Amino acid sequence: MSENQVNNYDPLETGSPEEDRKPMGHIQRIIKVFTSPGEAFEDISRHPKILIPAIIIIVVMTLVTLLNFDQMVEAVRQQTLAQSQMLGTDIPADGFSSIARASAIGSLAFVGIGVVIAALIRAFVTWAIGTFFSSEGSIKKLFSVTLYAAMISTVGSALAELIKFLLGISTFSFSPAMFVGQLEVSQSLSVLLASINLFSIWYWIALSIGVSKVEKISFVKSLLIVVIPSILMIVLSVFISGMAQSLIGL
Repeated sequence: MSENQVNNYDPLETGSPEEDRKPMGHIQRIIKVFTSPGEAFEDISRHPKILIPAIIIIVVMTLVTLLNFDQMVEAVRQQTLAQSQMLGTDIPADGFSSIARASAIGSLAFVGIGVVIAALIRAFVTWAIGTFFSSEGSIKKLFSVTLYAAMISTVGSALAELIKFLLGISTFSFSPAMFVGQLEVSQSLSVLLASINLFSIWYWIALSIGVSKVEKISFVKSLLIVVIPSILMIVLSVFISGMAQSLIGL
């Protein structure tokens, strides 16, 4: 704030000159998240928005998932069929086609909403951990920052689905799991490798920048707040996957 701004500032006004600065548009914010995250999250911290980024994520995730809907149905059908054969249960005349389609439709309806719900949970967790660092951010600001940061992983998912559609392949990811798909590896290792995703790491870094802007703490502290819960979730996913594989093998 300049000396002239300080002299003209009235503490009885509703906001400071910085808070009254005209906010970026939503598209500009999304672009800045990729090109200049510090600037984008400074603006989001001053003027947090939730509804529009949430709608964008839901619409984009739903549309890109529709590209490979038939492949999704077939993948679910094959998985259900394999489980049925392993357990020795009866196989219906349609080979689980109707069940697979219903399951795929349910996944389609939840895919975008799931990202938004995960962002809300992440915001609460970030706020709770941030209290140990004497942080200043509100849940609304953290939720907004998390939604805009999630645009990075949303774009990653969209690109992966688009590549699958254009190449006519069943699987694609920006992780080491892509290169071991044909190898005999455990389910736990596959889950671990799939978690090391280029866009996921990019998302963690961008979100850490956003958290540091909102919480008014150092980048290192915000990185710890973001990464530690993420690592714990990966470890839990690997553990659950290993347990499930062990139970199936019994």
